[in-house]
Amino acid sequence: MNREGFKTNGPVFIPFLGAALFAPKDMDRRQEAVIGIGGPILGSLFSFLLLGLYFVVKVKWLLMMAYMGIFLNLFNMIPITPLDGGRVTQVVGKWFKFVGFVLLLALTISMKQPGMLLIWIIVLFDFEFISIKARFGLAVMTLIAMTAMLVLHLGIRTEADFYVTCFDCLLGLFYLTLIGFALRRNSQELEETLNEGSKRVSISTSGKIKWFAVWLITSAILCAAIIALGPMLKLAVIS
Repeated sequence: MNREGFKTNGPVFIPFLGAALFAPKDMDRRQEAVIGIGGPILGSLFSFLLLGLYFVVKVKWLLMMAYMGIFLNLFNMIPITPLDGGRVTQVVGKWFKFVGFVLLLALTISMKQPGMLLIWIIVLFDFEFISIKARFGLAVMTLIAMTAMLVLHLGIRTEADFYVTCFDCLLGLFYLTLIGFALRRNSQELEETLNEGSKRVSISTSGKIKWFAVWLITSAILCAAIIALGPMLKLAVIS
């Protein structure tokens, strides 16, 4: 963001989820893509560095951390906002978010973890084809579903899962409270703010192809690494 000429504050760390830098509103599509790809690329490079160290010193936790880092960066490449993959692919076209919607839905169903619903609470506000009030209502229903899963211990496998999900529920409640106050104060202004990205000037066809290739190649490399490291990690854990 600094290299693109934007003044930034320090990152906001969100326990169990990561860190975030709040981007300015006056970015163009290319700048958002550049900023979006920075996190996955640097995070992936560090994960592969850990993997290289594992092959040198043969310490199991290095392999586990490398696998986790690669998986998180691959997850972050899902093409839907607020994930970085969505910030990269927004240059291709706003229709691309529906690809991300399908991928995130499939991952949510396969993982069956209530914490995944926190991502949905945020993602739902990117669906500009429905009204802001409907988005808020769907997000509230999602929070209720996540709380119900917590109470019924659905998807809760360990004590750590329970406390992490408790935190996720509180974080979702805090986020929706802020949105609710903004919605009550001026719903039109909030909707314009949330839909701001779709009003940016489109880039050239060659630029769209370039950024699609960047997203595809990065995702493919991370996916291949996950497939290759899966059996290796399982063998390391067993031994």
